[in-house]
Amino acid sequence: MKQITQNLRWLVTLLTMIVSIGAWATDGTITLTYDSFGLTSSYSKKTATVNGIGFTVDQGYKGSGNVIQMNSTKGSGILYNTTAIIGLKSITVNVASGNKTYTITTGTSEKPTTNNQTGTTTTTFDVSNNDTYFQLKVSGASYFSSIVITYDENIVATPAITPNGGSIYTTDDVTITCGTPGVSIYYTIDGSTPTANSTEYSGPFTLSSDATIKAIAVKDGMTNSGVATATFTVTEPPTTTTFTHYSGNLTEGDYIIYYDGRAMNTTVSSDRLQYILVTPSNDKITTDDASIIWHIAPSGNYWTIYNAKEGKYAASSL
Repeated sequence: MKQITQNLRWLVTLLTMIVSIGAWATDGTITLTYDSFGLTSSYSKKTATVNGIGFTVDQGYKGSGNVIQMNSTKGSGILYNTTAIIGLKSITVNVASGNKTYTITTGTSEKPTTNNQTGTTTTTFDVSNNDTYFQLKVSGASYFSSIVITYDENIVATPAITPNGGSIYTTDDVTITCGTPGVSIYYTIDGSTPTANSTEYSGPFTLSSDATIKAIAVKDGMTNSGVATATFTVTEPPTTTTFTHYSGNLTEGDYIIYYDGRAMNTTVSSDRLQYILVTPSNDKITTDDASIIWHIAPSGNYWTIYNAKEGKYAASSL
């Protein structure tokens, strides 16, 4: 009796573990049909969004029997995802009839061309190498009842870096967020792949020089997120330019030729120099445009005025 009780306890523990593992290892599916894209009886480039994932077919047709009809002589003859599918596991191509050879390629960027696999009948293609994009390409006319994508739902969302790269100042904040609650975010700024041993994100930060930020999000019991990447060019913020007041005769130096909220710059229209709107504050011009600074220099009995940044002359004598 004692042995039976112990066996039952062991069995309950085992079943609990199986249920727990099953709860963690959940797969999501996306099924694409002609209706997903709103295909009609004329070839056209169409898009679809399913479960937050974007897809494009170029070009697609509502074939006989309500199938996705594609033809390589009509546009590119491809179907692909435009949003990364983190945890992508497989693509099942359900062939309707009369198909010629088609190709599935997977990779880490949109419309991948590597990792080729081909088929002519209904086939499930397994995805490896952490690929997050696929492309279905046809040769000639092909007909598909559906394309079914399987992916791991138990995966942390890829972090978002804001701003997502570009030119920023040393005073600008960079933030990293994640759509999955309760995660820890780790990042690098030298372009290397982050791990759980990298710098942990604790709040907005600034950059002192050009950088490539990469970030991942981690949570116990879930698969780590994909890597977010953003490349930045970092410069010092603009400084204000002295707004020179003067009376009487001019002296040599830099000036802003300014009147009524307008400062002359080097833009030319109808052979005349134009202006930009400026904001003077406490004898400073706060507009970030160095082309409004003009240099006045004596030359014999004359004055020469030229743009301090671009060297364009406004006048050769006064």
